[in-house]
Order: sequence, then structure tokens, then C-alpha cells
Amino acid sequence: MKYITSGANAAVKRARKLLQKKGRDTDGAFLIEGFILIEEAARSGIEIERVFLRGADADGEMERALEAIRGFARPRADGPQGSDSPPRGIDIIALSENIFDGIADAATPKSVIAVARKPSYATAARGDALLVLDRLQDPGNVGALIRTAGAIGFDGVLCVKGTADPFSPKAVRASAGALFRLPVYEVGDPDEALGTLRPEGYRVALLDAGGASLCWEADMTGRMAFVVGNEGGGADPRFAKAADVTIRVPMTKNAESLNAAVAAGIVMYERRRQEGSDG
Repeated sequence: MKYITSGANAAVKRARKLLQKKGRDTDGAFLIEGFILIEEAARSGIEIERVFLRGADADGEMERALEAIRGFARPRADGPQGSDSPPRGIDIIALSENIFDGIADAATPKSVIAVARKPSYATAARGDALLVLDRLQDPGNVGALIRTAGAIGFDGVLCVKGTADPFSPKAVRASAGALFRLPVYEVGDPDEALGTLRPEGYRVALLDAGGASLCWEADMTGRMAFVVGNEGGGADPRFAKAADVTIRVPMTKNAESLNAAVAAGIVMYERRRQEGSDG
């Protein structure tokens, strides 16, 4: 083993707290599992504080961890210098498999987990296209929606209180790195969300299975915010009352509904088509 920091017990205890939203909110940090996502976070400017390596994998992964983090951080001023020392401000800790697995969320743990700082943004209303998530419960849906919004070129995502935490491990994995590049904001309730959007000139489009307009019939150009409601109960009535347009995705008669992330993805891509964007 080339480098192990002291204070591993305290670091592990802190990491376990980050598995829960309360811990993430209190600490302002979250967990990232796997080299691919950690490297993507680093390239996107996310601050990496600590890296954990897993048991028998640690010897083989240490050099890769060092090589990866050297690319985005400077050498430690307070640690040993040279090829075996991690960059300044970043700890690398090798853990036994059972302790490592206690801070891993994935069913099949990766060999590396990072503790990263949650990004912060100055304002929740900027750009021409925003996605509003109203109390979605499935973190996989939340992450998938952030991933799609990022791929399409949306400017941000607003998460109404009660929405699954976008910084939960499952949502982070489902976002496939988009969470690190696309601004994601949390707002208290629909009134706060609308109070943020209206003064900035956003039209509100509500996605609803009973919407008045088919997605390709509605005008979705210009500055717009697209509201996706709870998987079972739909959007809050305040969004329905305030909506400038309600949009539905056509389905066969035998289909009851579409997955929220799938339906919103179709609508977001139709928005892109109407805007005439080809990349």
C-alpha cells in the first residue's frame, strides 16, 4: 500500500451519514461511486475531498486513483511529495471490504467511492428551458430526467420539496454525469417555484396524461419551464392552475400511462425539434 491517511474511522462515519439526505444537506457533500463518474465530476469542476478504495482491490486501484486525481488537483502541501502522494486536500483511504461495502449504495459495489462537495448556483431562473420536478419519488427517475435534460441542452432543473434527492447515490448514478454539469436547484413548494419563474418571463408547460394539447401540437418555443408531476398523483394543483399549456404524449387505448422520465424525455426532444436545434 502506497498511501493511507489517518482518521479513517471519522471519515467512514461521515461517509455513512452521506447515504441519507439529512446528512448530505447538513454536510453539503455527497457520494460518487465508480471511477467513470468520479473522473467526470472532476472534469466538470466538482470538488473532490476524499477517495475510498475497496479492500483487495485497493493495491491494484491505488495507482489509478492517484493518476486520476492528479489531473485536477495540485500536490499536497502538507503531505509527502512525489509520485506516491495524493494531491493537496484530497485523502485516499483504503478500507476493508466489509467497511467499504457499508458506505456503498450499489448492489454490486464499485472499487472506489469519492466524497464530493455539492455545487451551488446563484439563481434558479436562467436560460430558456428549465425542467421542474414536482415531488417525484423515484431517484432513478430524477437522475434519468437530469440526464435527458442535460443531453437536450436544458439550462437547469428545479426540484420542488418532496422530490427525491438528486444527490442520492442512485440519482447520481442515473444522471450519468449530467448532474455535475447541469445546475440543479431545490425550491420549497410550487408557489416558490412559480414565484421564481414568472418574474423571469417563463411560460409554464405542464405534462399531464389528460393534457389539452398533443406534444407536437403545442407551441413549446421560447422561454419555458416544463413541469413533471409525481409518478402516482401528478403535479400539484397550483401548477395546473398556473400552466399556460398542458401537454400530453399520445398512447394506445390499452396503455394506462408512461413512465415519467420517458414521457418528459419525449416532450423535451419535441421542444428541441421545434427550436430547430440540431446540436
